[in-house]
Amino acid sequence: MVSLIAAISFIVLLSYMITSSWTNYNERKTEVRQSVLNQRLERIKQETLSAKNYINIAQKFYYDELTASLNEAIETHLKFIEAYHKKNQLNYSNEQLLKKIHDHMNIRCTNDKPWNTFVNTLYGKSLFNNHSPSFEGTNMTDFQDFMGNQVVQDEVDTLKQVSQAVLTYFLSESDTGIFNRKITFIKKYAPLNLYIGGTLYTEDLKKSIQERVMEFMAEMRFGKEGYIFINKTDGTPLIKDGQIIENPVNLWNLTDPDGVKVIQEEYRASRIPGGDYIFYKWRKLHSEKIAPKVSYVIGDEEFDWMIGNGIYLDELYQEIAAKQQEAYFDMVKDILVIVMIFILVALTAYVSINLYVRKGNKQLNYFIDYFHKAGIQGKPINKDKIIYTELVGMADAVNYMVVKLGENRKTLNQERLYCGIS
Repeated sequence: MVSLIAAISFIVLLSYMITSSWTNYNERKTEVRQSVLNQRLERIKQETLSAKNYINIAQKFYYDELTASLNEAIETHLKFIEAYHKKNQLNYSNEQLLKKIHDHMNIRCTNDKPWNTFVNTLYGKSLFNNHSPSFEGTNMTDFQDFMGNQVVQDEVDTLKQVSQAVLTYFLSESDTGIFNRKITFIKKYAPLNLYIGGTLYTEDLKKSIQERVMEFMAEMRFGKEGYIFINKTDGTPLIKDGQIIENPVNLWNLTDPDGVKVIQEEYRASRIPGGDYIFYKWRKLHSEKIAPKVSYVIGDEEFDWMIGNGIYLDELYQEIAAKQQEAYFDMVKDILVIVMIFILVALTAYVSINLYVRKGNKQLNYFIDYFHKAGIQGKPINKDKIIYTELVGMADAVNYMVVKLGENRKTLNQERLYCGIS
């Protein structure tokens, strides 16, 4: 009976421990799912913000680099003019020198740079202009930008006060006709009454910076399928599926299989300060499979871009499943440990109870044997051989009974002798 009660107790306790482990596993499985989801969402957000920060840094870095290159080019041309003048001033007249300088500048200046190089006299006459040769030989003092500024006259007046300067105008680009801000670097060479300059249209400068930024961004990868994508706010793709788009087609009305207008969702997210998440379906980078995706999108006002990065949900679910499987194995391991402990405890209890029962049976048999002898032979029980206190008390009572029984027998025998009863 005791063994049965003990066994039932062990089974109930074991069931409780296993149930608790299973409950803890289910709770942890939910926590793992939410933790992985939060971590991955935060990661794509930080990756997108990092890309945005890189663009901000690159804007200033490339601007400084290009303007420094332009300034260096102007300085190099000026040193050439100075060296050529000093070498040949006794051999040619100033007019001849200017003609030869024009020819050399024509060779030295190419159109592969984002800036225009020009040489004017300090009286406003154009001597050389590599982007607009039609200006050469023309007095440009009356030339104005669309804001009414006297461009060349301002340059001439400025160089009367200083030897070099940086000026800003608003002129139309020759290839587009669009008015843009123009930055001009000018340096004077007084011995020949001329100055050399270089101009950068800010839109050309911006375009050059954008091209260099996009080249870097197109190479960025996050995991197997992660990449940076960039679109203009009007829906024109610049970097799509990790590649720069050479001949972009506007995607403003593009919808995914569920009807989500993806680019318009990007625009919505880009208008939110700090960006936002969008959910849609998109083709995977290395296959034709269309899969659910979550991306973080942020806007860049300087370039009028929408910058984003995302993760396909099947990858996210695989990561969650892997983490949950780890939790499952931990739960199984815990249950195995609990079962092993319970088995060891049960075996120990079983052996202990058996030993106790055997000793008890031995003591009981010994007690019954002595009890029998005490009743028939009148021998008292030897208490030194009894180890259980419960039986010691009974042995005292039996020994007392044996003593009294012996006394009664002795009295009875005496009475029989007295009465002549044999």
